[in-house]
Parts: sequence; structure tokens; C-alpha cells
Amino acid sequence: MLKAWFDKGWFGGSTDRYFTNKFANVYGGLAKGEVALMFNGSWTFSEIAPYFGKEAGNDATWDWAPLPSMNSGVAAGVQPLSVGGAYSINKDCRHPDQAAAVLDYFAGDPDRQLASLAATGVAPSPVKVAEKDFPADVDPRVKRQYLQLSAGENFGYTTWTFWPPKSDTYIYEQVEKVLTGQLSPQDYCAGLDKLFQEELQAGKRPPVPAPRGA
Repeated sequence: MLKAWFDKGWFGGSTDRYFTNKFANVYGGLAKGEVALMFNGSWTFSEIAPYFGKEAGNDATWDWAPLPSMNSGVAAGVQPLSVGGAYSINKDCRHPDQAAAVLDYFAGDPDRQLASLAATGVAPSPVKVAEKDFPADVDPRVKRQYLQLSAGENFGYTTWTFWPPKSDTYIYEQVEKVLTGQLSPQDYCAGLDKLFQEELQAGKRPPVPAPRGA
């Protein structure tokens, strides 16, 4: 099925040009009806608006849905936890207390975080929120995503957040060979398992949070 999507260009291009495609092309293709769907993260909310609606010169609209299940043992609607960044203070900072105060100002107040979300679409810090906490001008599609995330129990773990570094690199570099038929899925998984076991034994795996209710 994935190969069919790539061949038909449903991700914004056929297999001969997919790996050099750009998000701008895919967003534009979505707005024109040339691309059926795309798999992406919540950072889409900060990027997609300029391609849709009156300001973009069209009447197209967009929406999102949780990931479908591609395995009978996995329930539909998986929400991957993929926070891939961190705010830090350099050890050589001359004014660490003032720097910490700035971080607290931006990241420590849920109301301020949600106001920023409404204005820019940039994800808030991972804090639990309720519907009453959102400002009135937030995009309802964006609000729905974070409310579902706060109430959800069906979580997945993305490679760049929860896999050791060498395994993570293997995953995204070698999967291109699978998609283009140069490497079988079985050999791909065997190679990943071998590398992961080495990193697991070496203590390189990041801590993985337990599923809710466990």
C-alpha cells in the first residue's frame, strides 16, 4: 500500500523525485487537490496556513486525523510522542539566573504557552490542558489535537525521541532502500535489531515512559 501511495505521487511526488521534495510543494499540492494526504507532526500547524484560504488565493481547507493502524495488533488513532527539542542554558552563560527567568517566562506559564499556540501554531510545552484553558482565537483544529493528546491513552514513540542515536540514523537512512526495493523489510528489521541490541547493552537507549495506566 505504501508503495502505491509513492508511485501515484500521493505524498507530493513519484518515487523518482520524492526524496528531494520539499514541504512547500506538498502543502501547495494539498491546497490544489493534487496531493491526497501527508504524514506529518503537529509542527504542521505552524507551517500550513499560508497555503490555504483567502490569503493564499484559494478556497481550500485542511484538517487532520490520527494515524491509521497498519498492524492488526495496534489500535487505530496512535498519537506519537515526538518532542524533539529542549531549552537549555549554556554552562558558560554569564547570566544564568536571568536566562532561567526568561525560560520560565515563556515555558512555565500554560496561559502564555497557549496564547503563543493560538498566535503562531507552535507547540506548547508538554503540559496537560483543558478546553477552558484555550484562548478564544485558537484554531479549533489545533485545539482539538492538544485536547486529544491530553486525554489520550494510545501513544507511540518516534525514532528521534526514543531510539539510541545509531539506531535512529539507521532507521531513516536505510528505510529509503526499503521504499525503493533495494533492501527487503526482513533484512531492514534484522539490521536494526542487531544495531539496537548493541546500543541497548551499552546503555545508549533513552528512557521510555510507561504507557498510561501501566
